[in-house]
Order: sequence, then C-alpha cells, then structure tokens
Amino acid sequence: MLTTGGAGRISSTVASARIDFATTPVILDNLSTGNAEFVEDRIFYRSDIADTELDRRIFAEHPDLDAATHCAALAAMEEPVREPLAYYRENVAKTAALLENLVESGRRRRAQY
Repeated sequence: MLTTGGAGRISSTVASARIDFATTPVILDNLSTGNAEFVEDRIFYRSDIADTELDRRIFAEHPDLDAATHCAALAAMEEPVREPLAYYRENVAKTAALLENLVESGRRRRAQY
C-alpha cells in the first residue's frame, strides 16, 4: 500500500495500521510539514507526490503495490485564503498528477483517495 504524506500525524497512523494488518506501507512524503521520525524504520521515499519519475521507480521497485492511501496535502487554516493558487497547485494539481501516475502504472481498481 502506497501512503502519500506518510510522515504526517494522521497518515503515519494509517501506515501503522497497515503494519498491524500485515501490510507493508511504502511511504512517499516531501517532509515539508511531516515529521521524519514518523517514517523511521519504514520504506520511505522523500519527494513530491507529482514526481512522475520517482512514482515510476516506486512502482517498479514495489510491483506488489495494489492501492494508495492519499494523505499528502497542505492543511493550514488561514494560508489558503492568502495563497489560494499555491494551495490549488499543491492539493489539486499534484493530486491529479499522482492519480495519472497511478493509472499509468496499472493501479486503477482498488485505489483509495
């Protein structure tokens, strides 16, 4: 299971739950707001979710990945009002790129977004 934003508070809990259910999480996070301690001793890639080349590498290195839990997003309360375009770019456009990469890789049926 690919977990994007896996170094965040909520998403690291999701990754831990995957371990509890005998599923190895593969974590993708740029650590812009996440905590590196949350990904220690886990399969971790530090990069942007929209990095097509890295996404392809992750799928090649982990052909058993059959789904994704997408938790990567900017979530501050006041900043989106001041910087709406930046939040759109980070939360919408990059999610679209991630989804395209998932579909391109053949992961299209069981994905969770």
